[in-house]
Amino acid sequence: MSSRIPPCNEEAERAVLGSVLLNNECWREVYSLLNADDFYNVPNRIVFDKMFKLFGEGVPVDPVTLGYALKKENDLEKIGGASKLSALLDSVASSSNVSHYAGIVVETSALRKIVHKSQEISALGYNSADNSVLYKNIDELVAASLALQKSRMPMNMLTLGQKVLDNYRLVADGYRGIKLPWKSIDDMTAGLWPKTVTMFVARPNLGKSSICVICGRYSWMNGKKVLIISPEMPKIEMAERFFVLHGGIPYHNVILGTLSTQQETHLEKIANELKVLDGIYIMDGEDDISPRGIDAAILACNPDMVAIDAIYRLKMPGTRQDRATAAMEWLGKNCQERGYAAVGFGQMNRGAEQSEKKGGGIRLGTIAMTDDFAQDAQNIFALEQSQDDKDDNVMKIKPLKIRRGKFSKKSVRIHWDFDCMNFEEIDAEESEEDEKEPIPF
Repeated sequence: MSSRIPPCNEEAERAVLGSVLLNNECWREVYSLLNADDFYNVPNRIVFDKMFKLFGEGVPVDPVTLGYALKKENDLEKIGGASKLSALLDSVASSSNVSHYAGIVVETSALRKIVHKSQEISALGYNSADNSVLYKNIDELVAASLALQKSRMPMNMLTLGQKVLDNYRLVADGYRGIKLPWKSIDDMTAGLWPKTVTMFVARPNLGKSSICVICGRYSWMNGKKVLIISPEMPKIEMAERFFVLHGGIPYHNVILGTLSTQQETHLEKIANELKVLDGIYIMDGEDDISPRGIDAAILACNPDMVAIDAIYRLKMPGTRQDRATAAMEWLGKNCQERGYAAVGFGQMNRGAEQSEKKGGGIRLGTIAMTDDFAQDAQNIFALEQSQDDKDDNVMKIKPLKIRRGKFSKKSVRIHWDFDCMNFEEIDAEESEEDEKEPIPF
């Protein structure tokens, strides 16, 4: 007898059940695609069958109602106890992916049936005197093959109308994604939405790491969980930026060790107040910042935002260009799967001219690894700072690409003052540059 495990995917089975527990609205989609016998794992099959009965009785399904129903019929221990139901909730990143999970279960179920029926047909072909049994198995093999083909059928776009309406009403009712510290940028983008990548690009040493911390802290202050990944800069240096920003303490005085007694006392107070909190996490080059290591960290802390400074320095194989390409592709797929908003920070081409009069200036064509960033990112912003801007403690954030939203050619001007720790937006002034590009429909 063969010891090989037939086609199955227990992770997808658990994700289907976990999605239904998280959001009962998923049941309609699951019920239309799956039956109990599509689940290879027996405990998963029992849970699905019990969900089917509860929904049929009009009972909302959650870990409490489901656990009670299983216990009543002596099935709770068969699935491994109440802890197994709680674990189902941890097995799914986002219930919005339930159709994808269900599709995997349908496909593996059809493959199992094909394998099983093929074996039976082979045996019957040699040994059966009753061809009707052979033909019955052939019919079942054909049905399983058709089910497999159907599982690979692309989605019917015409079924998405309700989701289009739901998205519109969500925004019309005031929903916005994760906010950044600058209102003008939020107005352009409607916030940073889950499952999207936003890029900030700049020339070397212009302030990408500081912007990374500023954005991460602002999101954390607004109740979001944040993971900051810093391939270039050690954790302690990113933490320095965070604590002085949070305390409004002059950064240069911290670096030079010239804080006044009052400022040092304030920094100590901030450190003591924050050490009992959490919700903002940090990884650097000493950690495993390969895709596998980052994904493990994301599963552990379940962030709303992942901010990656120097994205081209992630542990990927190949040249810098290869690493940037692989990192962008991985980040785009991972944020789709895990449901967070991603913010990446990259570099401009070193040869890009600052003067637009000379045919240069910052635009999509001056971004290093342009194709990777421009194609994969939802939004792209460039950091600009002339010598006059430096003298005036000003930084400009120039929109280069807004996939969904209100594009403006006008840069957003923010304070860039490390003495006062002021990075707020400067009141916008009327400008002839403030032109909206047509939406390419």
